[in-house]
Amino acid sequence: MSPDILRVESPAKINLYLDILGKRQDGFHEVEMVMQSISLCDRLTFIRQSQGNNNNIELLMKSSDCIDQLPVRGDNLIIKAARLLMNDFRLPPIKVILEKNIPTEAGLAGGSSNAAATLWAINHMFQLGLTEQELSDIGARLGSDIPFCLFGGTKLAKGRGEILHPLPSLPNCYFVLVKPNFGVSTGKVYQELGFKTDTEYGENHQTKSRVNGIISGLEKGTLTGIVENMYNKMEEIVFKWHRDMQIISQQIEQLGALKVLMSGSGSTIFGVFDNYDTAKYAKKQLEREFKYVFLSIPRDMGVGKENN
Repeated sequence: MSPDILRVESPAKINLYLDILGKRQDGFHEVEMVMQSISLCDRLTFIRQSQGNNNNIELLMKSSDCIDQLPVRGDNLIIKAARLLMNDFRLPPIKVILEKNIPTEAGLAGGSSNAAATLWAINHMFQLGLTEQELSDIGARLGSDIPFCLFGGTKLAKGRGEILHPLPSLPNCYFVLVKPNFGVSTGKVYQELGFKTDTEYGENHQTKSRVNGIISGLEKGTLTGIVENMYNKMEEIVFKWHRDMQIISQQIEQLGALKVLMSGSGSTIFGVFDNYDTAKYAKKQLEREFKYVFLSIPRDMGVGKENN
């Protein structure tokens, strides 16, 4: 029997590497990224309703103490993802309760992860029989990060981010994340990069050697080889706009991080640590100044059923 209640974990992601190669004819940008799921998760509860109109979705949200309330509107990615499936299958009404722990406008793909969790949960709850690849293709219609959020782990992402290649798992390490009290517009960052539409994407040999270095480090299981090649093309632009982010980066580095990088288009800055006690101390120190500080570890899977 299919479950009447399903609880699902919806993990955040960080970018260990992010390069933008050019702008495509379809308006999207051609990217190359190494993406990593982390243990920081939203949690979603899906409840099958016995009364109400078919294909109806009710979304409620509760937030952790450190996450500001989100407006629950029709353009929420959870509702959009649910409707993509409900338009194709005549399904009973559902209620979704979102426990929000991942900050918004943070470069952590919280919204994309929630959408991926919704696709996964509805497929399982109603036994629709869709494969992971079919769910990924549906998710890609909503957002480029959604396919990764479905599969999770450590992946090389190409195309506009939806073409995924599995990589070896990240060695044991710890992440300390700081989200400033402002977000960054991804669209404005792309606009500042100033790519013109082109069908040819020239490779930057310097950054290409970086992504190859990360892959080599993953294959060898050496954290040093990974962190010394981490890179985010967007970071320089965003740091020019928000000098505070550069200061945060320096603070995390001074607290013992092996490497500090901005995730996605920001505004989250994260440090990689090889020692738990050092990471825990860094988190404690940063919490004195910043509202959104998290200690997390790598996660080898994407969205999925919550472990009780």
